[in-house]
Amino acid sequence: MTLGQGNLLNNRYRVIEILGRGGMGAVFRAWDTNLHRTVAVKVLSMRQAGDVESQRRFQTEARSAARLDHPNIARAHYVGEDRGLQYIVFEFIHGTNLRDLVYDNGPLQVNDVLNVALQIAGALTHSWEREVVHRDIKPSNILIAHDGLAKLVDMGLARLEYLGTAEHDETATGV
Repeated sequence: MTLGQGNLLNNRYRVIEILGRGGMGAVFRAWDTNLHRTVAVKVLSMRQAGDVESQRRFQTEARSAARLDHPNIARAHYVGEDRGLQYIVFEFIHGTNLRDLVYDNGPLQVNDVLNVALQIAGALTHSWEREVVHRDIKPSNILIAHDGLAKLVDMGLARLEYLGTAEHDETATGV
């Protein structure tokens, strides 16, 4: 199934537009028709959905995100499957990622850098306290909301520490 504007997932999440694509799939802006709010929906690509390892990593991302409840981490609302598409529904953050912000506007002021760093440090501390290691901290995985709140996103490479060590690493296959 190809997902596009107007499509519904589980008769609830109406796709508005694609926000971006990554190695595991795509993220869409959608409208939650039950709760009347905008959400972000991360969908595992059909190519990846046929791969057991990719499915496992996607489920780990959902479980990792669900363990976290912090103002500087995008909250997971729901995980589901519809017509073969696996997806995770997250809060929608009105803003832009740090990479694009710097690209468009140049380097941040020192005050702004410290503000973002402290917010993300708080998010990482919260994550660590819940035995979740993000493992993919980069500017494109930090969203800056219009009100200046920094939000950590994309737990796709997260590792749940309670699962153990190397034999349970949640990384890309073969890495």
